[in-house]
Amino acid sequence: MIPKVSTFPFLAVIFDLDGVLADTEPINFRAIQDMFDPALLCLDSQDYTALYGLDYYDTARYLRFRYNLVEPVESLASRQEACAIRRIDLELEPASGVLEFIHTLAYKEIPLGLASNSPRAYVTRVLQRLAVDSFFPFPVGRNDVQNGKPAPDPYLEACARLNVEPSRCLAVEDSPVGMQSALAAGLSVALVGPHAPEPPSPRVIRYTDINHLSTILLQN
Repeated sequence: MIPKVSTFPFLAVIFDLDGVLADTEPINFRAIQDMFDPALLCLDSQDYTALYGLDYYDTARYLRFRYNLVEPVESLASRQEACAIRRIDLELEPASGVLEFIHTLAYKEIPLGLASNSPRAYVTRVLQRLAVDSFFPFPVGRNDVQNGKPAPDPYLEACARLNVEPSRCLAVEDSPVGMQSALAAGLSVALVGPHAPEPPSPRVIRYTDINHLSTILLQN
């Protein structure tokens, strides 16, 4: 049973992007397929599961290994970013309840951060398309850190930019990769969405979705 919270227990909230602010994982998966002639390379459900939450470089390494590609990692990653931005411009919609949640946190003057495994240009485009870029003055993309998730670097950098200790921050995540990153950085984690893994730690609580998280966390 999820405990009730009488007062907001964190000094800052740091969001993941893909799968949290918007259901972009299916969009990104279609963007990867856009890179190839489907008659020659057609991704399947195994690929979707394996690629969920990975950054573009790890995605490229996976594709090279699984499909015996010779195209360099950097080229694959660059093409994926271009295809993803194109699809974002056509298909992006905010996750249910996320805009209201962000506005409520901002109204309560709770600092908001963002830690993403996606490149900075993509992160900027998504935040602008959702009209929430003003709420995230210091977003962290994959370009901003040496190691992406599941390493702790993105969350450590996001906390540093907000000048808040990781132990006083809540990460909002939806993937095993993101959860591992946040836990390694020392944050508590709210897992949301249908792809969220089972919590492995008392510092992790699973919620059905953003609406559920908002109801429990901001009830007072």
